[in-house]
Amino acid sequence: MIRVDGKTAVITGASSGIGESCARKFVAAGARVVLAARSVEPLRRLAEELGADVAHAVPTDVADARACERLLDEAKTRFGSIDVLVNNAGIIRDNLISNISEQDWDQVLDVNLKGAFLCCQAVFPILRSQRSGKIINIVSLAWLGSIGQANYT
Repeated sequence: MIRVDGKTAVITGASSGIGESCARKFVAAGARVVLAARSVEPLRRLAEELGADVAHAVPTDVADARACERLLDEAKTRFGSIDVLVNNAGIIRDNLISNISEQDWDQVLDVNLKGAFLCCQAVFPILRSQRSGKIINIVSLAWLGSIGQANYT
């Protein structure tokens, strides 16, 4: 990874998996990170491990517009700028289309699709005022299709 000294990255879905790996890579490359996820304890442990000077945990449900706004506002307040938004939050509720509940269907779309949209909307005014910044949207290979993943975007 190239050096990103002094830059700030906001990473959703940062409590495990790809999001956690992104956070570790950004910090290793010199960035500060704001970690967002619904899983509070793993998020706080990661922030503590990375160090309070470079990592800050913000428990966030990306399916909630106000929570996304709070996340981005807190990130800017804490570190002064937002240089990168990594939309990585995602969930799976595997089931056949004939068996999946409407609630599970809605929850997957709310987190995986609407969450990225809401975070982008919340960060745009900040990036525009800074006249710089990047957005990275993490996607999966679900477009290939798999049995039991009718609702996975």
